[in-house]
Amino acid sequence: MLLFSCTENDSKKDTETNTYYAKYKFIFENYDTLGIEKSIDLLDEYIVEFPNAINAYKFKAFLLAKKNNFDQIKEVLENNILFTTNETTLSNYHVSLLLLDTINLKQVKSINQYFYAENIADLETKYNEFWLKLYKNEFEAADSLIANILNTDTTNNIKYRRALFVSAAAAENFEALETLKTNDLYNAHLALIDSLINKQVSLQEYYQILSK
Repeated sequence: MLLFSCTENDSKKDTETNTYYAKYKFIFENYDTLGIEKSIDLLDEYIVEFPNAINAYKFKAFLLAKKNNFDQIKEVLENNILFTTNETTLSNYHVSLLLLDTINLKQVKSINQYFYAENIADLETKYNEFWLKLYKNEFEAADSLIANILNTDTTNNIKYRRALFVSAAAAENFEALETLKTNDLYNAHLALIDSLINKQVSLQEYYQILSK
């Protein structure tokens, strides 16, 4: 959900002739083996060489989140603003990383409140707000939000549809879960949903699993 793959808008994808693509692809595909520190170092070198590589900034922010260095993420993404005019998209991505740990809920609330106040809350802002409501056990508000998202979404986005199951499981709304069991997507995520219902994973752990 959070990772940005090596599909930059370059014309050639031949890793032997396209250094821009090949270097990023190597880091992206091998960061588990390289380790977070080495991957960040390589991304820093890559950004110096290709300072307009938007996905590299986002990938670095993701790795910083995995290290729990949440205070550094904002600066990295603000550098990225130089190359994109969509502040809402960037802020939504920032919030999605902050949601990896519930210690950041006050910051999440502050950022999301701004977009609602400015009346520019898009589906991703609402989706982040949905998770904020779940973390705070405000299940009715979360249900209302995800219903609004699903009624508005025209892309049939899997993560929004899956959120309906997560909401019902977190609230232990077994009646709602029973009606959802005929959904193929529900069955595909049955093991995870059961883990959430049986308290084998917390909501934060569930979010982290979905974000890998």
